[in-house]
Amino acid sequence: EPMLLRYLFPLKGKIQYNPFKNRTIENPKTIGEKIFNRRLELGLIQADIARRMDVCIETIANWETGRGEPQIRSFPKIIEFLGYFPMEIDTSTWAGRIKKYRFQKGFSQAVFALKLEVNESTIFHYERGEYIPTLKIMRKIRAFIE
Repeated sequence: EPMLLRYLFPLKGKIQYNPFKNRTIENPKTIGEKIFNRRLELGLIQADIARRMDVCIETIANWETGRGEPQIRSFPKIIEFLGYFPMEIDTSTWAGRIKKYRFQKGFSQAVFALKLEVNESTIFHYERGEYIPTLKIMRKIRAFIE
């Protein structure tokens, strides 16, 4: 902080003022809009979020403006930053439970497939509800999820 600014605009105590608070998006739908709102709530700039999530500022800007979507590996930090799981997934099914777990952990389908010792396309089909895991695979999935 330049000393000149402190001299010209001295702060008398801590001021809780956030000029961005009123610019939040009502009923945010995308992950980017949810990140944008949270960032403004906290009075942070994109660089602050970029550092927290280990991505570049342009990435945050792209998410917030809808020009890009986060990669799955970023979701654990996004969930932590937001304080909640930002997607609606029906977890009453195996498909939903598998998908939510992957996003919480930041695992791609390929990575989770390796952990379960199945083919990547098998995970894809599980998540679409096209395949139901065998008992052996269900046990493995449960060991991860629960």
